[in-house]
Amino acid sequence: LRCPLHHWTIGRDGSCHGVGAGERHRGRPWPVAERFGLVFLHPPEGEPPALPLPETPDDYAWLTARPVLLDTDWRAMMVHGFDLLHLRAVHHRAVVEVRELGEREGAVRLSYVSRVEGATSPSDYLMRWLSGNQIRVRQSCYGATMVIESEVGRQHTSAVLGLTVKGGRVQAFGAFGSRRSAPLVGLRLLFTRWLFTAFLRRDFAVVEGIRLHLDAAEDPGVQALAAYLRGLPALDGGGRHG
Repeated sequence: LRCPLHHWTIGRDGSCHGVGAGERHRGRPWPVAERFGLVFLHPPEGEPPALPLPETPDDYAWLTARPVLLDTDWRAMMVHGFDLLHLRAVHHRAVVEVRELGEREGAVRLSYVSRVEGATSPSDYLMRWLSGNQIRVRQSCYGATMVIESEVGRQHTSAVLGLTVKGGRVQAFGAFGSRRSAPLVGLRLLFTRWLFTAFLRRDFAVVEGIRLHLDAAEDPGVQALAAYLRGLPALDGGGRHG
């Protein structure tokens, strides 16, 4: 890194170099990693955990999407992913089976099977046709980052969704993956991104202006995520939203 004011350079070990730089200006280095345009920083002591990625990230080809700014509580986006009741009302999905729900290995994990009900858009009809109306989803929340893996018929896809607070609003960023071994992987990536973003746009349409009251939540998925989020520091470095 190079400071634009004094042109000091800062090494990976925190050392500063340049006119007037010295040991008293040494910074504290923290492990960082970059993936999909997101920077992951691990400030606590000890070895950083594995990045929030699907189990076999190298098996996927990836495609990113343009960030979206939302006027909402950042936790609202995470809560929506674990709110099983809203799946029917917002996404026309009925949950057939919940296979896992709870905290494990530093993340809240949810695994379920759903089907399309009351299709109203091209993406709904395609999901029902491709999946044989049995959609398997596994998702893990790591604070402000969520990993989603889905099985839609023979199609295995994944998404990494990250959130940051920017100017009092939430910026959402996504990377979408399709198996490299699949034929026509470039076209499949475009199709995967379209299906995921069509799904997410329904959440974006309803979370604007939402302020959460997690203590009043009755949905088991929301309760599990709320308990996890209460133990995290504020994303914006100040008071919590909502």
